Amino acid sequence: MIIVGILGLIISTAVLLTCGVFWVLFGIVFWGVILTFMLLDLSGSYGMVALYILFIVLNLVLIYKIIRRKK
Repeated sequence: MIIVGILGLIISTAVLLTCGVFWVLFGIVFWGVILTFMLLDLSGSYGMVALYILFIVLNLVLIYKIIRRKK
C-alpha cells in the first residue's frame, strides 16, 4: 500500500506539472479504482482510505483550476 501511495504522489505531481488531459483522466481513473478497493475493505486500513480520498480531492482541485484557467 505504501507503493500505491507513492504512485499517487507521483501522479498528482505529474498532473500539476503537465496539466495534460491524459494525466487528468488517468489520475481520476487510477484514484477511482483505488478508492473502490479501499471502500471494499481490501486493505482494512481507514487511515489509508482517508489518504486516498485526500489525493482524489487534490486531483479534482487541480482539474478545476485547469478548466478555469483555459476559459
